[in-house]
Amino acid sequence: HQEVISVRKQTMLRAALRTVARTSRQQPLIFLHQRRYCATATASTEDDVPDLDVALVEKTNQLWADWFEQMESLKAHQQWTELVAKLQEGLQHCKDYADYSHPLYVPNFHVDMCLAYYALGNYEQSVQMADIAAQDFCQRKVHYKEMEARQYQGLALTKLDKFDEARAVFDTVLEWAHGEGKRQGPIAHTEARKFQRQSETYKGVILLKEGKQQEAIGVLSAILEKNASAKDIECTLLNLETLAICFEETNDQTRQKAVLSKAVTWCNRFDREADAKRLQAQLEAM
Repeated sequence: HQEVISVRKQTMLRAALRTVARTSRQQPLIFLHQRRYCATATASTEDDVPDLDVALVEKTNQLWADWFEQMESLKAHQQWTELVAKLQEGLQHCKDYADYSHPLYVPNFHVDMCLAYYALGNYEQSVQMADIAAQDFCQRKVHYKEMEARQYQGLALTKLDKFDEARAVFDTVLEWAHGEGKRQGPIAHTEARKFQRQSETYKGVILLKEGKQQEAIGVLSAILEKNASAKDIECTLLNLETLAICFEETNDQTRQKAVLSKAVTWCNRFDREADAKRLQAQLEAM
C-alpha cells in the first residue's frame, strides 16, 4: 500500500514551483519542470520526496533571473565571447543547484553555445555543442528540440565544407519532419513544418556550394513560396540570395535581377534596412 503525500507538503511544492515560474517568466524554459518534484506524489513515504529549502528556492530564483537578464543582454549586443563564458557559468549553476534548475537548461545552454561559436566562426566547436545538445534532448525525448539542434549542426558542417555530413544531418531532420514529427503533438507538428522548409533550403545551399547550380535552382524555387508564406524572414532571405547567386553563376541576368528585386522588397517589408541597401547596391551595379 502506498501512502499519499500530505496535502500540506503538496501545497508547499506547488507554491514553490509557481514562484519559480512567476519570477522567471522572461525565459520560456525557465520554469521548473513540475514532474521533477511531483512525480513521486504516491511514494511510499514523505522522505522519498526531496525537501525544498524555501530560502534556497528564493536564492536560485533570483540567481536565474539575474543570469538570464545578463545572458539576453549579451545576445542583444552580440558579445559572443562573453556569452560563451556566461553559458559556461550557467552550466556550472546547473551542477551546483541541480534540484532547483529546469532539466532542459543544460541542452538549451549547449544550443546557445553552438550559436555563439557559429557567430564567432568557430564551426568545429559549434558542431560539437549542437551534437551534445541533440543527444541530451534525444535522451529526454524532446525530439523537436533535438531536430533544432541537428539543423544548427548541419549549418556549421556546411560552413566547414563537410557537405555529405551536413546533407545527412538535414536528411535526418527531414525524415523526422515527414514522419514522427507529425505525430508528436501540436508543438512538434508546427516545428516539423518549419524544419521541413528550412532543411530543404539548406540542402539547396549545399548544392550551390557543390557547383550544382541547376539542381539548386530547382530545390530553392520549389521551397521559396513556403518560406515566404510562413514569414520566415531569415530563411526566405537566404533562399532569395542563394537563388540570385545561382542565376549569376549561370549567366541568367534577367532572373538574377528579378530575384534581387524581390529580396530588396522582402527586406523593406520587415525593416531590414541594412540588407535592403546592400542588395539594392548589387542590383544597381548590374
